[in-house]
Amino acid sequence: MADIDLYVAGTPNGQRAVVALEEMGLAYDLHKLDLSKGEQKKPEYLAINPHGRIPCIVDRSGAQRVVVTQSWAICVYLAEKTGKFMPKDPAGRMRVMEWMFHIATDVMAIHSAHNALSRNAPDKSTANIAWAEDRVRDALAYLDRRLEGQDYFAGDISIADLAFYPVWNRRRGLSQENNMKNLLRWGAAMDARPKCKRALEIVS
Repeated sequence: MADIDLYVAGTPNGQRAVVALEEMGLAYDLHKLDLSKGEQKKPEYLAINPHGRIPCIVDRSGAQRVVVTQSWAICVYLAEKTGKFMPKDPAGRMRVMEWMFHIATDVMAIHSAHNALSRNAPDKSTANIAWAEDRVRDALAYLDRRLEGQDYFAGDISIADLAFYPVWNRRRGLSQENNMKNLLRWGAAMDARPKCKRALEIVS
């Protein structure tokens, strides 16, 4: 039995935690939850994560049991635990965190809004869906411009890249359709990382 339990489902948020664990070389026990059956709301899981969302990790490797929810927080926790994918100098660290927060707020917000409008909303307005897709395209275009002349978001590969990869995988079609060459180059480099690819397959 591994020291870390991961509770997850096949969403970009869930895949983000798996990418981080795989890339950082940490052993974990995988617990897949079926969201369609409401397994994330069962009492045994709510006892671990009262919010009833995925992902969540339980780390028993230290003197004190640590529970971490929210995929972005999990990435930061694991980077600090292992000393990987996060610069040690304050300026470099803040650059990574700047990209993490930008993607977590600006990019993920409109990605989630588009999903909600196109899949979950009771009234699927064509105009609203098109508006949201345009906003997603704009968000990706900004990332494409910022990758001009550099391989990764914060210089060297970091948790900002690992965290964005599952979202980009869902939205790669927009990058291809709009010839976002820098983002496509970045995506190809991430695709070439075996542990990243494995993570998406583990929770597809």
